[in-house]
Amino acid sequence: SGIDVITPYTREVKEIVEKLLTIEVAKGVEIQTMDGFQGREKSIIAISLV
Repeated sequence: SGIDVITPYTREVKEIVEKLLTIEVAKGVEIQTMDGFQGREKSIIAISLV
């Protein structure tokens, strides 16, 4: 998938993953911390700053 969700918080990564596991369309979405995404490219990026 060409979609990533980026957040600065490790705990938020876990929360987002748990919520997206139940949504079939979101199966290919990657959720990472900002450090984990560094140096990579995706077509679509969602940034969560909550």
